[in-house]
Amino acid sequence: MRSGTHDNKAVLDTITEQYMRDQAAFQASTAGALHGLSTGLSEVSAQAHSHANKAVLDGITQEMLDDMASIATVIGQAHWHHNLTTLNSITESHVSRWNEAYTAAMNLNERVGVNEGVFERFKTEILYDMQGAKTSITDIYTRLEAVETALSGVEEALSNIVEVTA
Repeated sequence: MRSGTHDNKAVLDTITEQYMRDQAAFQASTAGALHGLSTGLSEVSAQAHSHANKAVLDGITQEMLDDMASIATVIGQAHWHHNLTTLNSITESHVSRWNEAYTAAMNLNERVGVNEGVFERFKTEILYDMQGAKTSITDIYTRLEAVETALSGVEEALSNIVEVTA
């Protein structure tokens, strides 16, 4: 290297006195943090302790911790609804009216349940009456067939007795 010139002159020219102070402060704080960490680790190592859930703790992975961190970020944020305008327009009056409508619907449902019982009885009676009518009609039909059978020769006998002219 020659005196007064450097291959990285452009880089060296960007280093300022403030940069050097910032660099020194960073190194000092890093050294302090590392010393604190080292001291803390020494203290933890010096304390013998155990955990009842050691198997669970041993099963914790970095992926799990990363997932927890990302979930914490999401939970920490306010959540959003696509229908926020509608939700914000709900008043105590709306809720009260919905509760009243629900109560009325439940009362109606109970009345319908009672009325369904009455309807079922009515339907059963109608079906019973219809079955009776069907039995009566079948009985009448059977009797008519018997009358037809009994009268089957009468028509021919009458035609032989009475002369039919046109």
